[in-house]
Amino acid sequence: MLEKINNTYAKITPLWFFLFVISLFGPLFVFITPPFQGADEPVHFMRAYQISKANFVIDDINGNVGGFLPAAIRETLDITNKPAIEFYPQLKYDGQKTLKAFGINKDPADQQNYSFPSTAVYSPAAYISSSLGIFIMRLFDFPPIASLYIARIMNLLTWTVLLGAAINFMPRKKWALVFVGLLPMSLFQASTVNADAIAVGSGILFVAYILHIKDAKRQIKALDWLFLIVLGVLMALAKQVMFVLLPLVFLLPAARNVRSQLYSLNVVLIPIIALLGWFTIISHIDLSQHLGESIIPKSQLEFVMANPHSYINVLWNTTFYTWGDGVTRSLIGTFGWADAPLSELITTFGYISLFALLFVGVKKDSIEWLKPKEKILVLIVALTMWIAICTSLYLYYTPVGFKIVYGLQGRYFIPLLVLLIPLLYGNWIKTKDVYYKRIAIYSPLILLLSSSIVIYARYYINNV
Repeated sequence: MLEKINNTYAKITPLWFFLFVISLFGPLFVFITPPFQGADEPVHFMRAYQISKANFVIDDINGNVGGFLPAAIRETLDITNKPAIEFYPQLKYDGQKTLKAFGINKDPADQQNYSFPSTAVYSPAAYISSSLGIFIMRLFDFPPIASLYIARIMNLLTWTVLLGAAINFMPRKKWALVFVGLLPMSLFQASTVNADAIAVGSGILFVAYILHIKDAKRQIKALDWLFLIVLGVLMALAKQVMFVLLPLVFLLPAARNVRSQLYSLNVVLIPIIALLGWFTIISHIDLSQHLGESIIPKSQLEFVMANPHSYINVLWNTTFYTWGDGVTRSLIGTFGWADAPLSELITTFGYISLFALLFVGVKKDSIEWLKPKEKILVLIVALTMWIAICTSLYLYYTPVGFKIVYGLQGRYFIPLLVLLIPLLYGNWIKTKDVYYKRIAIYSPLILLLSSSIVIYARYYINNV
């Protein structure tokens, strides 16, 4: 009997398990989350809708940063989100509102000027899949609510493809990457409209492909370099902070000849040039008036440069005091507009599972993966990304001189989890393959089932 169970576990591959689980819980997340209840989902939807009309650069008309979109979008927002329920967990959603929104007649000639300045820095690359879905819905004159759901589905498919490819290429510790791809927070972001599905998904695939080439110990072909360049451009344009991952290309044995060195530099330089080009294109847009009176990036930067010790204290306060509790929890799962968190018990279970998959190895694992110098490079990239994420939010989202980084969420650090996989790989704790697989299989299922209950209770069950 025990041998039969072990054989059953042996047949379950990481990629198959990922695809099976995401096909179950992905659509569930898409449809149980009420319309526009992903964080900043209304403005991301508007930006994706704008791009679906081939308007790739956001409009700045008399200080209104946004664009002209169908009036039916405003009507859809009014029907589905009035009174507003975000940030008020005691308020629930009436599913009849969604059905009512499907009855809205969209008149293409009836346009309104909408404001969504927070998406101005996002290039069309961040919305390739969602805008394509909206474009198809527009061809058949479907109402905006249908466009929202197809945009969510397209994001989910994009995440599935990118993470599926990353799992396929990951040479070792595939189950740890499966866990990252199926984190409740990862899946929630993938099943709502935002920039993360493409930005984070392409970034993870970028890392996995580099590790794949490195482990294969074969001659690096021109198509390999081209693929890395495309991924680098995509992730950098989708979310600017992702360009920090580019130096990981130097993990590859490209120092053997001048030609390989040139290719490595191209993987770094071409995405940066593309990113600078995008910043040039949107340089005419003035976002300062939309940041809030107390948020002045220039003054904040001067404060950081003049008081580096104070900024270190800000990072300490954000990470190690009670403010950091929300950041820690939201890496595993805080849903909606950050108003539907998992319990501390489930969050703790998530971290225990994560560290088990990172530190525990099976007996057939090789001890060495990265050399000490290579680990230093990965560690520097990880620390740089952490500082870059914190600093960007401190400059553009936090009042000048504030004692914490305001608006920081754990989901921003999902790419860093992938860097931990090769960084922590080693002979820490050994176990049998069947026991390792049990952790890898049951922990995502428990987390996703718990998350589904939390999301459903948040939006549909009174007195919860």
